[in-house]
Amino acid sequence: MNEIVVNALLEAEPGKAEELEAALREVLAPSRAEDGNVLYELHRDRKDPNRFMFHEIWKSADAIKEHNGRAHYQKLSVTVGPLLAKPPALSTWTRVDPAS
Repeated sequence: MNEIVVNALLEAEPGKAEELEAALREVLAPSRAEDGNVLYELHRDRKDPNRFMFHEIWKSADAIKEHNGRAHYQKLSVTVGPLLAKPPALSTWTRVDPAS
């Protein structure tokens, strides 16, 4: 199985970091509950508290597509727009060693 890793870097507008974190936390539980999800974590930069990173592992590209269409993800996409200093930076990876 070629699992797909997604890293999404998000940067809050000055003064909006706490509001952004609250919005990002709302998608954790429903995203983790999706059948195609292996791992869904939110991280905050230790040196710059305005920066956040989602680290996600999905079973397939179809699982990601399904995730992106879900109501909680669609709501997040709208909610975070005004809280971000710039568009999210996304990168995708192929998981090489799924021995976890």
